[in-house]
Amino acid sequence: MKQWEKLAPGRTGNMPRAAAKPAGKARPVSAQVPSEQAMRWLAEGVDAPVQRIHVDAGYGDLIETAKSGASPNAAPCPTCAANHGQAGAAKASCKQGCAQRWGQDTTCSKWGFRVGEAEHAPQFVAKADPPKHPKAVKDLLSPCCNTWPFAVEDHARRHLGLNGAASCPAQHEREVATVGFGGKQVQVLCSDTIPGGMVGTTADPKSCNGKLTAELLEMSPKAMQDLSGQIGNALHVDVCFSGTKQDMCGHDGPGKASFPEATDCVTRGCAPDPDLPKLKDTGWPRS
Repeated sequence: MKQWEKLAPGRTGNMPRAAAKPAGKARPVSAQVPSEQAMRWLAEGVDAPVQRIHVDAGYGDLIETAKSGASPNAAPCPTCAANHGQAGAAKASCKQGCAQRWGQDTTCSKWGFRVGEAEHAPQFVAKADPPKHPKAVKDLLSPCCNTWPFAVEDHARRHLGLNGAASCPAQHEREVATVGFGGKQVQVLCSDTIPGGMVGTTADPKSCNGKLTAELLEMSPKAMQDLSGQIGNALHVDVCFSGTKQDMCGHDGPGKASFPEATDCVTRGCAPDPDLPKLKDTGWPRS
């Protein structure tokens, strides 16, 4: 019996060459993504686009929006709307505190999104440390994950109907936070965490003036712009965390302590979207 038949006994037909067992001496695992033919075979013959189909993310308009300060119309968070008032929905946790915002110096988020998944063109890379006895070809692959703050904010706005992303207390990571200020509200995805020693609540708006010793939230720039019309000053806000964890992928890129480019925050072996701007061209404030 051939090796691929052991891995997938229920499938028939010839296995695509890209996934066939190499002859002779074993070779190291390549970081190259399997062919589209191989992925279709893996998916039981489903004819779906895979990785190499280019998706125009349209980041140019986002850069112009960032420079002009304009705010697109964001639809309500579908997850929050679905859970609101329903039996069994997670109980929201509401607090008051200070909110700052991200800048170009913000490092890669702890959590991000799977590249291409929202466009139905998911990207994968071979695992650096694959299992010795895989049961299927998918066990050898990892999704390409993007945790670059600018890209995470865009993903939240473009695909989740949120106003942006944020750093939140660790117990609320991967949740959606509803942030209120001056009679307005925005919703942000908690893609990163605030160091425990910096987390704090306060009922006094004056505590949010000057240099902060504690904060409850750090929002992405567009979210703060939507909420307050400015990005220069910290805010005293009301924050309700959804209590429901979103499906996100964990950071596994090279990383950088500050001022990361997209390549620093994408899974090793994966290429970032070529339409992503350089950090200096995002329109974000430096710090």
